[in-house]
Amino acid sequence: MVLLSLTLSVVNCFVVIGNLMVFYVILTKKSLQTSTNRLVLSLTISDLLLGILILPFAIIQEHTNEWLFGHVGCRLWLSVDVFLSTASIYNLLAISFDRVVRLMTFLVWFCSLLLAVVLFVLETVNAQDTMPTKDCQPTTLPSMYIIFSAVASFIAPAFVMVILNARIFQTVLHTSRTMTVKSKNGSLRVHRRKDPIIPVKKLEKYESRMSQEEEGVGTPPKDKKLSDPVPVLVVESHKNSMDAPAIRTFLTHTVVFGVLEAKKTNIINHITHQIYRILKNNRDDDGVVHRQSPGRPRTTSRAMDRNILRACREDPRRTSTDNPVSVTSPNEPVPSRRTIRRRLQVAGLHGRRPVKKPLVSLKNRTARVEWAKQHLSWGPREWANHIWSDESKFNLFGTDGIQWIRRPIGSRYAPQYQCPTVKHEGGSVMVWGCFPDTSMGPLKRIVGTMGRYVYEDILENTMRLWARANLGRSWVFQQDNDPKHTSGHVANWFRRRRVDLLGWPSQSPDLNPIEQMWEELERRLKGVRASNANQKFAQLEAAWKSIPMTVVQTLLDSMPRRCQAVIDAKGYPTKKKVMRRSLRTEMRVARTTGIVVAAFIVCWIPFTTIYVLQAYSVCTVAAGCIPTSLFTIAFWLGYSNSAVNPILYAAFSRDFRVALKRLFFQKPKF
Repeated sequence: MVLLSLTLSVVNCFVVIGNLMVFYVILTKKSLQTSTNRLVLSLTISDLLLGILILPFAIIQEHTNEWLFGHVGCRLWLSVDVFLSTASIYNLLAISFDRVVRLMTFLVWFCSLLLAVVLFVLETVNAQDTMPTKDCQPTTLPSMYIIFSAVASFIAPAFVMVILNARIFQTVLHTSRTMTVKSKNGSLRVHRRKDPIIPVKKLEKYESRMSQEEEGVGTPPKDKKLSDPVPVLVVESHKNSMDAPAIRTFLTHTVVFGVLEAKKTNIINHITHQIYRILKNNRDDDGVVHRQSPGRPRTTSRAMDRNILRACREDPRRTSTDNPVSVTSPNEPVPSRRTIRRRLQVAGLHGRRPVKKPLVSLKNRTARVEWAKQHLSWGPREWANHIWSDESKFNLFGTDGIQWIRRPIGSRYAPQYQCPTVKHEGGSVMVWGCFPDTSMGPLKRIVGTMGRYVYEDILENTMRLWARANLGRSWVFQQDNDPKHTSGHVANWFRRRRVDLLGWPSQSPDLNPIEQMWEELERRLKGVRASNANQKFAQLEAAWKSIPMTVVQTLLDSMPRRCQAVIDAKGYPTKKKVMRRSLRTEMRVARTTGIVVAAFIVCWIPFTTIYVLQAYSVCTVAAGCIPTSLFTIAFWLGYSNSAVNPILYAAFSRDFRVALKRLFFQKPKF
């Protein structure tokens, strides 16, 4: 009995200490004060109160084998037990629901309190029949209440949580599959490898050169297989006395169609050079052994190499044609463009396309830094009821930038390697969208050019109607400083409608979370084709409505990091990498929630089964149908779920794990 009491006391300590740590971490770490973590805080409070108000009395009853606190104390204890246990279960249900709809915390506690009040009133009315003298267990409750409370407190929430989390996993997995380009009927497949991609123009140029070479050159012997290793083929061709042009032509065909058909064409010259070295080493001129050539002398000196690097770093836009004039002195030979490119590549300076970012003046940089400093300390509570808005264009086929493909030579006009185009501005769809912190807002298609009158019509007939129906009258509207947004006509509309505007610095798309929402929308439609603009907008609208609230919460939780990034960059444009891991974040949150729900079911299903069997004396503990030791294990296994929850969040939630490490291992400051 003493060992049992010590074991139960250890469980009680885990419940209190674990939930106390989670409670402290959420209250002290501002980065954890998100909408979902507010429900986690509510769960922690219910579990903590359960460990303080309920479990000590249960341990005393197990140790003494009787209830020592009277009939009124038993009724009160059982009611509080039902209240806190149901609140813990409903908080888990609310955490699962919060990924789909916004659920208020007080609703959880209200429903739990309602069940507890019903129990207390029922026990007070039937005080003589519901409880033996020396026993205070939930198994002594009325049969009707046992069935009702089992369904309301466990069976229905467990069923809803399982169905809801299964749908969440299905949605996340479906989204991850649609983001992968499938290989079907010659369509492209994306490989994570470092093979270079051949531009279409280079392939066509190489094809024309190959056709010109083939007109005066013989074909390789018929007994040679193109799949054989290249050095063996070339050595055998040399023994058959093929001349040098034939070897080069044969080698080129072998490399392109046999071994390296997807490589860049400039690698052919390198392989040809290596093959000629093999031929030279295999040649036997009356026993004379040829020494290996040390290679050709360098055409640039070390000082010239430094000049090349310095000139490139001073002006990154300087081309290899401009460099020879600026890096050489009158007495030095002029290096070729190929030599200059090779020197720069060895130094790690490769030709790349520059990232396009808005032009930010000194005035705009100062305004961006000031805005970021003012809003750096804002949390989810301050960003609540803010409507984020913007416009974006979506193409029916591909993007406006340079596109690259992988294709064999001679397949230029194959349908799967073509990029369709549409005339008369029918190849894209322009949309306007907005969203607050509670749900996804409307998505409006823009037909024609969007001017100030079109924008006012969207504000009046789309945004305002939706905001008043879903947010009431207390909300703040955000827009960028586009000319049509800041025109006098639109400004008069905001004054007439008394709409509060969020002050916004110019040229700041990296601060606007809706920019990443457009990227998320493109990722969800990657690989989905549309034949016309109407079908494209229908796809956009469906994908827009299916974006879960975790994406919105991730974006709004990133606002402090966005502000800090602008401050660190001194107002210059920053990277937009918040949503690159949004799908990974959704999967991680879904996995954590699924594990917590699974632990809840495992901990509570034994007690619920025994609890339901007590109704109408089907198989009671008092009659000996269920051993007392088995009931005690099942009873405390349900309580142990309150100790498992903080452990699971610390183990599977990276944010909580980092915060707890800082709590225990951070050095004190003196």
